[in-house]
Amino acid sequence: MPLYLIDGQINIENYKQYCQNHKIKPENAVFIFPGNASHHTKESTLFSIKSGGGLARAAAQIGREGYATLSLPTTNMEKWEKDKKQQEIVQTAIADLYRAAGAGYHIILPVRFHENEDYFDEGLGAEQLYEPNFWGGIQSVPNLLLARHYLEQLNLLNEFLDQDEDKQKENPFFQAYQDGKDMDPNHPWLQSHPLKMRGDTKESTSNSNAGAELSLFSIDKNAGATEVSNQTFPLSYEKLYQRGQNSLDSARQLLVDYTKNDSSFLRLLHGHWNDRHYVKEVNELVKKIDDMQITTLDDLISAFDNIQANSEHTSDPLFRRIQFIKNHREEEQKSQFDLNNDLS
Repeated sequence: MPLYLIDGQINIENYKQYCQNHKIKPENAVFIFPGNASHHTKESTLFSIKSGGGLARAAAQIGREGYATLSLPTTNMEKWEKDKKQQEIVQTAIADLYRAAGAGYHIILPVRFHENEDYFDEGLGAEQLYEPNFWGGIQSVPNLLLARHYLEQLNLLNEFLDQDEDKQKENPFFQAYQDGKDMDPNHPWLQSHPLKMRGDTKESTSNSNAGAELSLFSIDKNAGATEVSNQTFPLSYEKLYQRGQNSLDSARQLLVDYTKNDSSFLRLLHGHWNDRHYVKEVNELVKKIDDMQITTLDDLISAFDNIQANSEHTSDPLFRRIQFIKNHREEEQKSQFDLNNDLS
């Protein structure tokens, strides 16, 4: 049961038509839209009518028709990276997506073509053709950090929906998904149109896969890839690397992203609660760069070799980043060698 992507202008008529075209009953779907904190109060449910402009207006139409809606808050979330209250609201909103999926609802996400990096620095999934239709309309000011977080979480959710249960249990939002599966049909959160029979979930899932799944959102782990020295890496690595002022600073960007600015909370939110074993060591390397104890990329690579030599966790994602940095270094050296030959 993948995520479903809907583009273009949305109203109740074409929403119902979209569901029909994709063999989804609209009462078994939940429409996701960019919202605000008022959509995430204790009184909010799948079927409460959410107010607002832009796509929130379409959500209100869909809600008044008796269909489920949920928001991912974008309004007044400018301090999300540091504000704990805003982080809690965002985390609750993401958990609600898992809860709805667990209760058997298909998740429908409004999207637009990913044409630039004004609001999202990447597109959804492996092909990156689309991005969530958040920001850019009524809310014109971008929030790139929160946008990247939502993009990562939507990619993870899409993967989650195709995983077996043992793999799903590794996701920090698994309990929310399980809560949705176990939720009584009469639970207030599912009122007023809960799925009548939990047994319908598997049937609707298999039907949806018989032609309703959008191939543009078949996701691989890389969420886009780049090739460096004939090896494939996530496209996000290259984008982080390009932010640096020089090769050492570029490598530093990848290290800071690995630790999520040394924030255990952000690592949890990004799904990295148990797969990053070298946060302490990487923080020390970043500090040495900042204190100018490491002043060249070659010095940093030597420090990497010390970590790898003593590693017990060879699958840790740090080593993929290290290889990316080393490959970039090799290409830079080769380019410099070729340039020197041309000048001689």
